Amino acid sequence: PLAPHPGTQAGRARAWNPQIPPAEFEHRFIATRARLSERRWDFIVVGAGSAGCVLASRLSQDPKVQVLLIEGGGEAQNARIIKDPRNATRLVGCEADWGFRSTPQPQLLPSGRILDLERGKGLGGSSCLNYNMWVRGAPEDFDRWNKEYGCGEEWSYAGVLPHFEAIERCTAGSSEGAVAAPAGRGSSGELSPQTPWPPPPEIGAFLESAELHGIPQTGDYNGPGGQAGSGLVEQSVDKARTRADAFNTFVEPYLRTRPNLAVASEGFVRRLVFDGTHCVGVEVQLNDGSLTEVRASSEVILSAGALQSPQLLMLSGVGDAKALASLGIPLVADVPAVGQHLQDHPVIPVPFTLPDNLADEFGVESIPTGTSGLNGIAFWKTEVDKQRDQGRGSESGCDMETILVSRFDPGLLVKVVVSKAEAWLSNIRSGSRPWTERAVVRLGRWLSQTEAVKKDIARTMYVATEYNHPISRGTVALRSADPLAPPLVDCAWVRDPSDLDAMVESVKKMREMLRTGPLAKFVGDMQALPGIHSTFASGPAPFFEASDAQLRDFVRHAVGTTWHYSCTARMGAPDAPLSEAALDPRLRVRGVTGLRVADQSVTPFVVSANTNASSMMIGDKAAKLILQDHRLGPFREVRSAL
Repeated sequence: PLAPHPGTQAGRARAWNPQIPPAEFEHRFIATRARLSERRWDFIVVGAGSAGCVLASRLSQDPKVQVLLIEGGGEAQNARIIKDPRNATRLVGCEADWGFRSTPQPQLLPSGRILDLERGKGLGGSSCLNYNMWVRGAPEDFDRWNKEYGCGEEWSYAGVLPHFEAIERCTAGSSEGAVAAPAGRGSSGELSPQTPWPPPPEIGAFLESAELHGIPQTGDYNGPGGQAGSGLVEQSVDKARTRADAFNTFVEPYLRTRPNLAVASEGFVRRLVFDGTHCVGVEVQLNDGSLTEVRASSEVILSAGALQSPQLLMLSGVGDAKALASLGIPLVADVPAVGQHLQDHPVIPVPFTLPDNLADEFGVESIPTGTSGLNGIAFWKTEVDKQRDQGRGSESGCDMETILVSRFDPGLLVKVVVSKAEAWLSNIRSGSRPWTERAVVRLGRWLSQTEAVKKDIARTMYVATEYNHPISRGTVALRSADPLAPPLVDCAWVRDPSDLDAMVESVKKMREMLRTGPLAKFVGDMQALPGIHSTFASGPAPFFEASDAQLRDFVRHAVGTTWHYSCTARMGAPDAPLSEAALDPRLRVRGVTGLRVADQSVTPFVVSANTNASSMMIGDKAAKLILQDHRLGPFREVRSAL
């Protein structure tokens, strides 16, 4: 037997920052040889995240179809720290996170900075770790998938809208803050997006300040009117205002009534099994280290996310032929697009502390339950993006998504603590060994227990902007032929100069919102801004007076990830070069049979939104395509009234 894999109980014991008590892990679905071989499977879905849970749920609507949903991680989806959305900041590096890291990034500051790349490990996947924001994406995104990337009408806005609607259950507005259900919103799905209730008092000031600076209040950014404008953030929470993760929402309710749907946790898929170029199953490592092979009579579908789905393809011989040969991996299909075209949404946080006269009034107690603290949102376009639209000759969604982040629990780490930790670490180590964000966060958590820092955290807010249209492209590659070795992830943020220009424009917009208008009264000390003084090449300067050159340094220093990895096994026209598209528009892996991918890695370019909603849409869409191709059904589909 091999050593325990990273998803097992033994693997959890090595977590750097334990947060989830072992007693709160369930053990209902642990993968065993008997469980995996108890029946003949028609479909095997690898990965129980946002897309995989929806996909398995929809495929199993036909009682004749035998579906196995297999997950490498454990069962922490009901742990208390995960169920409360306010704990989102505490989950980076916990036992439900795979704990990946980027390669050194020379274009960032300090040069060679290494980033921690959160990825959900367990039933529910990253929907157990994310910030619960429910954002579909701009209609223009999907129309571009159709027209510019050859993905067909199935992937146009009209083609994907019924699948968003099939997921949602939007009810009439009420005192509990439920979202209204206009045309274009679903009314019979499993997930009920809700806005924060009662809205925190600073939200009104944020929305008024956004309007003052050219971003009008439009309300429903997920509706048919498009996303441009500002409003309250929709949250993916349940009726009790606890986290509505993908497993508890789309799989758990059906397990008693669908004997054809089986779940296996802590079953680490090491590679795909091929008969020639036909995928017939998966090789699974169990939590005792033993290996077993599980077969699918129809198809295997990878829903392991945009880092691990391409990793599995390459480990199994599907990828760039030269790269695979260098690692001694036998070639099954030469598909160079696998692992290429990585996109993410870089984010720039601008923290500030409340003035003394408001610090007590707007304390932590005023944060509404059922939110992760991200309550106000504004979508807008930079001049950089408008020029790109003109050059391309087509409209796109909003490239900037500005969010107001309310106060956090005083025991949590926020950027003010990271700033203190970075200052300390820079004094005791320098040179070519950069500190990882993980090391900084670990020290920051220790610092956050001091009374002075707790006071700072309790009065800290953010305005943060997510950059939705990066030009820079990264890669996911194999570190070795060992399935347990984490992938090599090169994020490549702001490597393209125009990305840096756009992000500087976003910082200037946030600066104006903080300086003038209703939001200004909430701004006390800007000295907490992490790194902005220490990284100015020309020396210290007040944030509100910093030059563009200084703000470029700030962006390179402060930019972080939103964990929205995408496009690493993207779809495209059936005749697209294999270097450009790994899948056809029906999500079938090119060059082989019996194998599809259904998660964020399939997107031609990353949507102008947080990616949880579109991942679920992709799972719903994939189920329709699969059942159509195999002439199975019925498929429960909501037809849009639009």
